[in-house]
Amino acid sequence: MIPDVVSLFTRAIDENKIEPNTIIGELEELPTLHASNRYFTPKKDACDAEELAFHKDVDPSGNLKRLLGPNRVHIEENVVSYYERVGGENAKCTSCLLRVH
Repeated sequence: MIPDVVSLFTRAIDENKIEPNTIIGELEELPTLHASNRYFTPKKDACDAEELAFHKDVDPSGNLKRLLGPNRVHIEENVVSYYERVGGENAKCTSCLLRVH
């Protein structure tokens, strides 16, 4: 199934612009799927990184905070920033002002 999705993208997008597929793997000759998320890091992989609280816009109900548990942390590497282009439609600048959300 996943190889089919990848082939659909490569028909529509230049193959040089697609990151290599790292989801499908193999373990002892059996196919595997690798999954991760951007909100948590295993505590054993965080070394001495400072734990951060979730921003209220990211976790308004505290659901992510409850999922942390003793084995996961939220650190700077997990912070996701969303940007908005600020400027008119006819702006001719190559580097526009971005506002972080």
